[in-house]
Amino acid sequence: MSKPPRPMGKAARNERRKLRATTFNAIGLAFGAIGAIQPALVGLFTFQIVAKLVISAAIAYILHLRALSLLATLED
Repeated sequence: MSKPPRPMGKAARNERRKLRATTFNAIGLAFGAIGAIQPALVGLFTFQIVAKLVISAAIAYILHLRALSLLATLED
């Protein structure tokens, strides 16, 4: 018969939260980079490209806020 899983310690929970926060932040940075680099490479600033930049920046900001909220739940 298998043993029940051991409860996770405080340090392990904190590390898991930090890893999730880092992942959200990295995905947000990727969205921000895609939104900023693509218009610069194309050299055109049409309405569609500017809209894509704004949407990418908004997604990056939301993901960054999610990362911050995860870090706020760290235990002492």
